[in-house]
Amino acid sequence: MTRPSPPITSPRWRAWAGLFGGAAGWALHHQIGSTSNFARCPTANGWLDLGVGLLACAIVVASGWLSWTAWRRGGGAGAASHEPDGRFLPAVSMMAAALFLLAVLTQMAAGLIVPACWR
Repeated sequence: MTRPSPPITSPRWRAWAGLFGGAAGWALHHQIGSTSNFARCPTANGWLDLGVGLLACAIVVASGWLSWTAWRRGGGAGAASHEPDGRFLPAVSMMAAALFLLAVLTQMAAGLIVPACWR
């Protein structure tokens, strides 16, 4: 049995936070990592990549959490609402944040495993 949909109490930008915040965190890690690995190959080390990767992971997780709060306030899994701002957009945004987190983690692992001049 589905329960009635509660009114959306979360700001609309939270529904999009995981998508755009996750992309911003991944882009930050990708650009700083590629600049440090390719432009400064002899002096690059894994610590810069690790530090930027942890910062990017924090950005992605925080933006995914904001989307999760919008999804919960839109009714979560048990709501009967099919409005885009109620459940669908925050759910897609959470999934996008998870995908961006996976991308950051794999690039961070590669930055720690593969020597700088080989990347």
